Amino acid sequence: MNDFPVFPKSGLANTGEFLRVIPSFQNTREGEKWIQLGDSEILTKYIFGKTAVDIYSFGQIGAESDLDVQVVTDLQPANEHMYQTRFGIFGAGHFYLYIPSTVSLGGMDSRQTLGSSWRELGYFDQWNAPAYNFSPQTERWYDKDHYPGFKIYNPTKSPISPEIIFVGKMFEVKEVADNQVISALESGRIPYRYVNMGGIKKISPR
Repeated sequence: MNDFPVFPKSGLANTGEFLRVIPSFQNTREGEKWIQLGDSEILTKYIFGKTAVDIYSFGQIGAESDLDVQVVTDLQPANEHMYQTRFGIFGAGHFYLYIPSTVSLGGMDSRQTLGSSWRELGYFDQWNAPAYNFSPQTERWYDKDHYPGFKIYNPTKSPISPEIIFVGKMFEVKEVADNQVISALESGRIPYRYVNMGGIKKISPR
């Protein structure tokens, strides 16, 4: 069996499914665990941005300016829960995903072209992550240690007030302790989803 199965195209997970979880950008399997999904409920639409209040507002971002990483603490679940989400973007901003605020995801090891910068790499915008047409490439799982933050860049000549919209599912989760079940999962007799919580470690090219 392939150790790293393709993420199912079926969309939202269901109660009873199993996850093989890698906790964070590692070169080893240390910390890997098996999780079974329990009861679930649909997460109501969560909007982070100009229509939110207090610290949860991006506010206005000036022309050709950037906003440092904004952590979406509302999407940090309790110990016993995991969130499966997708997101969509309103507005002209370029959104760079972090987990939660120090590790960037979606970029290459490094940009070697002259004149390059972080702004050219690995961002989501209203075209590849449109609001209300939630792209599978925005799908991620969050737990108490891995939840989203975003750095935002305004590439336009005018101020913008972007928004990002999350939808998904909240699951009760339980770590699998039964060795017979783990053996069946590892052998492929029981199907599972492979979930890499924090991406892979970036390496500077030699």
